[in-house]
Amino acid sequence: MANAGCVIALGTDDPSFFDTDLSQEYALAQTAGSHLSNHVINKNAIEAAFCDERTKVALAARLNK
Repeated sequence: MANAGCVIALGTDDPSFFDTDLSQEYALAQTAGSHLSNHVINKNAIEAAFCDERTKVALAARLNK
């Protein structure tokens, strides 16, 4: 999907229901053959987040440290 131009971000809507957590989702993405780095996935998540621009800028700054 990433090779087709789709933006990939990971999340967990209901960890207790689906018996997973974010660490497991990142591990699954890597074992599924994802060629995206965790940095790119995190960058995508920040850009797609439902928060204000100021928060996105602050998160991106932390990511790029």
